[in-house]
Formats: sequence, C-alpha cells, structure tokens
Amino acid sequence: MSNKGKWITLQQAAAALGVGETSIRRRIASGKLEAKKEQGRVYIRLETEDQPQPAESDLRQLVQVLQEQNAALNQRLEEASRQNDQAQQLAAMQQQTIQDLNQRLLEAPPPWWKFWA
Repeated sequence: MSNKGKWITLQQAAAALGVGETSIRRRIASGKLEAKKEQGRVYIRLETEDQPQPAESDLRQLVQVLQEQNAALNQRLEEASRQNDQAQQLAAMQQQTIQDLNQRLLEAPPPWWKFWA
C-alpha cells in the first residue's frame, strides 16, 4: 500500500465509499484497504490517488443528462397515466352497457316458444 491518503474512521470510510461498515471490514480483511487500530478505534487510509474527483464540467454534463432522462421518463409516465385513465373510462362504459343489457333482458317478454310450454 502507498503512503498517500488520509486516515479516517471506519464510519467515515463507509460513508465516503457509499457502502456499509461490514463491507469496509471485509475489504480490510481481504487486504483491499489499509487499516490501523488506535485506542480501540479502527482507522482506514483512503487513497486519494485512487479516487480522482470529477471535473465540474463533467458533473454539469452528468446533471444535464440526468435531467433530460428525468424529463423523458416524466413524459412516458404522463402518457401511461393518460392511457390508464382511458382504459378505466372504457371499462366503466362497458360495465354500464352490460348492466343496461341485463336490465333489458329482464324486462323483455318471454320468447314466443315459451307460450306453449
């Protein structure tokens, strides 16, 4: 391991790497992270050279791409919502038609062949 980097607590390392403390402990055990224990606390050396910071222009470009994707997904969601509303209206109209037909059947006179039965 190199001597570059700064020592941070296990909790800070977990937050910085976006993983749980258990994952940090596993990385220490496998030798992927350098660690030391002082006064009962575990400290991890985070390599600054291994984690280059993205340029501000890259972040802005990423934000723009994500905003465009978000807008496209919102449009798809609105279209799906409109289609769902139309399907519900159609189902309601069909249900009403079925009820109307059932009522007409109940009110209809019996068929002619049932007069002689």
